[in-house]
Amino acid sequence: MVLFAPVDQWPAADQPVVERRVGAAGALDGLAEIERRAATTGAEVWVGDYVEDGTGDGAAGLTPAPPDAASALAAPIFHDERIVGLIHLWSRTPHHFERRARNFTLSLAEQAGIAVGNAELYLEQMQRSEQLRQRAEQLSQIYSVSRMLRGEQPLHAILEAVARSICETAGFDTVLISLRDEAQPDRFLRMVNVGLPEDVFEEMKRAPVAMERLHSLMLPQFQISASYFLPAEREAEWRHDDMDVYTPPDVAGGAGAAHWRPNDLMLIPCAPSRARSSAT
Repeated sequence: MVLFAPVDQWPAADQPVVERRVGAAGALDGLAEIERRAATTGAEVWVGDYVEDGTGDGAAGLTPAPPDAASALAAPIFHDERIVGLIHLWSRTPHHFERRARNFTLSLAEQAGIAVGNAELYLEQMQRSEQLRQRAEQLSQIYSVSRMLRGEQPLHAILEAVARSICETAGFDTVLISLRDEAQPDRFLRMVNVGLPEDVFEEMKRAPVAMERLHSLMLPQFQISASYFLPAEREAEWRHDDMDVYTPPDVAGGAGAAHWRPNDLMLIPCAPSRARSSAT
């Protein structure tokens, strides 16, 4: 059995992407021709005899896979009118899959489609539950921070609470908060952090960030609402030689565009009403 990635992830309409293969025990390397034909046509492909080319439905011109296969059957699996996988059977005996076996395989493919749909629904429910849990945690953290703001806590303690809340609710490993220097308004001072080694943070504190440098990062192509996401794969567009970007040692980024990489940077300017950036 083969399960495909979503169709919008295929390089082309005739190039299915295999997400998972169950069975075959290494007998197939990549996608077999019969599998590709069933996936792209959306129809059952039956090979009665690979040697007698054309014996079967849609069998013409197919190469045996595995090489010792004499007959084969590929039945697509559908869910919600989209192909999600297929069942591929083969035998060393010619004409092994007669009408009864083919009908049974098609019934199995229908049941497999239902199972795939149930699995997707379960995953969606789990993701929705996790989102609700994170939302509840975020509201709790916001309430805790708002109570501190109404109290008489020192600014440094409030900023530390905000940094910890960001880590706990948004899932970031490292948070750095800088404030505009009242004595020299054209620069920012690093004030508090979560996730940075102490020696790294102390070194950063000795190197204030010029406002001009921060403004140079606020490029329209990286703007998301009121924040700026600076991706690692486009460092050449935003990173400067004199910029401090901490990369944790021995940390590998996730695969795919939806995952964070060690050198990704999220910049969130904070400003009071009718004022320019006062914090980041």
